[in-house]
Amino acid sequence: MTPYVRFLTEGTLPDNINEAKRIKKTVGWYTVLNERLYKRGYSTPLLNCLTLEEADYALAEVHLRLCGSHIGGKNLAFNVTRQGF
Repeated sequence: MTPYVRFLTEGTLPDNINEAKRIKKTVGWYTVLNERLYKRGYSTPLLNCLTLEEADYALAEVHLRLCGSHIGGKNLAFNVTRQGF
């Protein structure tokens, strides 16, 4: 469970003071729905926060199978979002 999910569901902060301050400052950007963490976006309603394993899978799926060749980081992130990850 990430520190953001723990704070939003249980109200507990990490022991590290700097990390606790950072979470309190930025927690308004995040919400938990159906046990999934989402970030509120400017142009989209909610952005799904992926775990490291899900992010690796999404990048590999989009980069290797759908794109076929090297593309830049911004285009890769856009394609991952467009594919619904």
